[in-house]
Amino acid sequence: MNEVPTIVGWPSVGPPDRQALRAIDRFLSTMANIDRTEFHPDSFHPQLLKAWPTPSPDSSGTTRLDIHWFTTGEFSVTYYQADECVDQRVGRWDRHTGSRGTRCHFHHLSTTGNIETVDFDEINPLGVLRTILASLPRA
Repeated sequence: MNEVPTIVGWPSVGPPDRQALRAIDRFLSTMANIDRTEFHPDSFHPQLLKAWPTPSPDSSGTTRLDIHWFTTGEFSVTYYQADECVDQRVGRWDRHTGSRGTRCHFHHLSTTGNIETVDFDEINPLGVLRTILASLPRA
């Protein structure tokens, strides 16, 4: 039996949208501020696309986006900063139903842990990624 992958702590978000993830991968690979992407779906991580934005000049480490997109239109994009050997989650953009209030929101993971509402101009994979990339520190 095929089980639908889930993200821990989330309600069922449906199967991964590999077509959307491939479109995001192609879109990100054309961007000058993205160093590289990696999307190799397998049985353990069928919904994960990784992208490495070019770090800002004052950064001493690397940055990474972990992107999950589902056929239901739900998504999660986690932003990491790494220095030497420690990955630190900085924030996460989500769209899902749940008890935390608004469907589209941003979690401040490294500081306050606060959650704020996010208004995306477009709720499609490329529109969401454009909004997220515009909010990242510039290289």
